[in-house]
Amino acid sequence: MRRDILLLSRKKIGVLLSLFLCLFMTGDSSRVFGQGLDGLQGLFKPEDVPELISEKMIYSQYVIYLTPKLQPQFLNYKDNQLKPLCEVRVTTKKRDYRNGGWEPRKEYENLWYGNGVPIGCRRFQPLPMRPQESCVVIIEPSKDAPECTRACANALVRVLLDVHVAGAIFERAYIQRDLCEKLTSDLGVMKFYPVQILSTARTGALLHVVSQPAGFDTYYFFYTN
Repeated sequence: MRRDILLLSRKKIGVLLSLFLCLFMTGDSSRVFGQGLDGLQGLFKPEDVPELISEKMIYSQYVIYLTPKLQPQFLNYKDNQLKPLCEVRVTTKKRDYRNGGWEPRKEYENLWYGNGVPIGCRRFQPLPMRPQESCVVIIEPSKDAPECTRACANALVRVLLDVHVAGAIFERAYIQRDLCEKLTSDLGVMKFYPVQILSTARTGALLHVVSQPAGFDTYYFFYTN
């Protein structure tokens, strides 16, 4: 089956998704940042979680990792509406064609979510991808991932947007099999819905999610209506 689909211009996708993501920004941000989100930096290492898929099975030029981690010690006050607080660390790894391996991971950005709502972002560098370079995204199977799927869904859409804006190619995202249905529900909150048949009559943002181990392979389409 052909998988070609007419996509909106990157600029239009950026405007649509950026506006939609802004709808999820709620609460008093000055109060949130006043609690010291910068203190979360460096509290865990992406390498502390098990490998979801072998790098030998990846043929794209980049891998983007989403590593979720609960941070219960922050924003821990009475009547807090932002629990649980989840940090999603976004790192990138580039293929090293000189030796056939991969370069070390580099920090791209850290994202913070309160009860699934984005409340903070710290970006360290621009996305290193160039036009027509390809990537896969891996949502790493940390022990906190089951409680952070809504945060991961939002982070995944952010990365999809960033890749499109860079003119690069988003191939697919990998996630552990037992979280696929929950991720589907959380993507639906952001108007990404599963599609059974890809059609060139549809235009818009397309997201491909595959499970490890195998058993789940779904395309999600962004509907504005």
